[in-house]
Amino acid sequence: TENRAALLRESQLLSADARVLVTPITVGVREPVTWELKFELRELQMSVGGGIKVRFAKGFFPHAPQSAEPGAPGYVSATTSSSSARVAVTQVSQTDAAVAWDMDRNAYVVTVLVLDAPLEMGESITLTYGSDPPIDAEPAAAYSDQIFIACDRLGQGVYTELRQRPRVKSVSRSASHLAGYMPSTAVGGEPVTATIMAMDRFENLAVDYTGTLQISSTGPEATIPGVVEVGEGDGGGTSIEATFSQPGVATITAVDARAGWTAVTNPIWITEQPPESRIYWGDLHSHTNVSYDGIGTGSFDYARDVARLDFYAVTDHTSGQERFGHGGINPDEWTRQKRLTAAYNEEGRFVTLPGYEFSANFPSGHHNLIFNVSDADIDKVPLLRDDRYRQVQNLWVQRMPEGVEFIAIPHHTGLIWDRDVGTGSWVTFGEGWGHEDRRRLIEIYSHHGQSEAYDPQRPLSYSQLGQWNRGDADGPHYAQDAWALGEMLGVISSTDNHSSQPGSNQRGLAAVYARELSRDGIFEGLKHRQTYGTTGQRILLDFRINGAPMGSQITLESGQSVAIDLFIHGTDTLEYVELLRWAGGYANGHPTFLPIQRLENVGQSLQTAFVDAGFSGQAVY
Repeated sequence: TENRAALLRESQLLSADARVLVTPITVGVREPVTWELKFELRELQMSVGGGIKVRFAKGFFPHAPQSAEPGAPGYVSATTSSSSARVAVTQVSQTDAAVAWDMDRNAYVVTVLVLDAPLEMGESITLTYGSDPPIDAEPAAAYSDQIFIACDRLGQGVYTELRQRPRVKSVSRSASHLAGYMPSTAVGGEPVTATIMAMDRFENLAVDYTGTLQISSTGPEATIPGVVEVGEGDGGGTSIEATFSQPGVATITAVDARAGWTAVTNPIWITEQPPESRIYWGDLHSHTNVSYDGIGTGSFDYARDVARLDFYAVTDHTSGQERFGHGGINPDEWTRQKRLTAAYNEEGRFVTLPGYEFSANFPSGHHNLIFNVSDADIDKVPLLRDDRYRQVQNLWVQRMPEGVEFIAIPHHTGLIWDRDVGTGSWVTFGEGWGHEDRRRLIEIYSHHGQSEAYDPQRPLSYSQLGQWNRGDADGPHYAQDAWALGEMLGVISSTDNHSSQPGSNQRGLAAVYARELSRDGIFEGLKHRQTYGTTGQRILLDFRINGAPMGSQITLESGQSVAIDLFIHGTDTLEYVELLRWAGGYANGHPTFLPIQRLENVGQSLQTAFVDAGFSGQAVY
């Protein structure tokens, strides 16, 4: 023990007396690049058998490193400035017990050892990631992250992490289009803010964009500027104040005539009087570099400033592929995430909720746990790891600290990971599996596909979206199965993005009717199932039966009719609108939800009211 402590002290001396230089520091997203990391001895020697271990910033070198094939993806090589010593890449591993890294997240560690003769003061090791010409492209997300480096000066196998952690950064490309956002609800005469931004083709904010925007609106008369300039210091976007005088549905259009780009905001629903609840948009399922299969940093900034979400929860995995050494959120990371959640929470502007993914196997399946708690008590929120509790049903009886509550939202509930293998993390619904208070919602869509019903031929099914040989499991694993089995679940959509880009385009968004934009307000709307989901467009939807909003359970008096009110306003022409009802029928092992109305050629907006004359007994709409 004393000898190891002495070796650690010697290694720590080198940690302070070594310098690391990384080139380049900044690259454009998706640009092929070759990285060079130069480790230089400033005062001390490195013995034969000594060396360095490097864990490159996660996501910045996308292929598994290999030192055998120059010119092939993932090639790494090592050289030295010494005329007498030689260096070599001796190991590439996803786990390395020689260094107690502060987190282990599916990132490769490359070991370079000194051979033949010691390295002297002033000499260096250069570790090169990539080929010449470069073929390894950078991630599509714009973010920065750290490189971790450890060294063994004495050649005794005792490595100490360097204090210096170089950062590398991927930045957005040139603008390729415009995007526009507004609140979805407002009162006539109430000022609202519309945001127009320039985006690159990878859904990053194109911060260098400048241009002249012609501004116009549709719907009720609006007070808006006619022309807006986006200058060099504006970060690629601008905010526009608008006031709509009368009730109705409106949009704002921005045109960059020089570039030939047009952005139309999502529709805003203008009411005469303040509504009891307003529509807010968010993402309750996304990942960062903390997840073993995620990359990126800055997800809160992206959610608030780029995706323009109203609410957000980062849901990194509580466990990972432990058989490969990739763990889930550790206690320090969980503390840091909770404090970030509190720091970004701003009532009335941007609401954050603490959460994480509980990734259990079948029959429990994957769920996101979303918590409600005050910022003052956020440190009380426990980390309920799936590698400890195994099945989400074991959480139904867990007592929460005072002031803490949670809901569990299942997702990709019938997904087969690989059709050739036939396995998946399917969710089981029905008596004994759900929980009336803690499982109130289902994620009906994400980029994986739809979880509404078993139908592999549906365009949005897991099979048809064509990702990685995915498939659809035939069993009671879908929202329609859950409803027929007595689980009264509301629906949301979310992205399941894994690159710190929550709310990214066409991957799924959650809509919540809430009395206010606060954590309590959003959680209350979620828990009351006053929600809906889209594939990413901010469609307006209000669906009521006998005045009761979405998510309600109602009992009718004898002879009372089912009076349906429906309002939809799309972001483009609506191809058709279907209203489905289940009245108890089954076919091929699944409930038969049949259309009682199919409305076509309705344009962009539909408002209708009718009575369902076919109702009798019980029904789910």
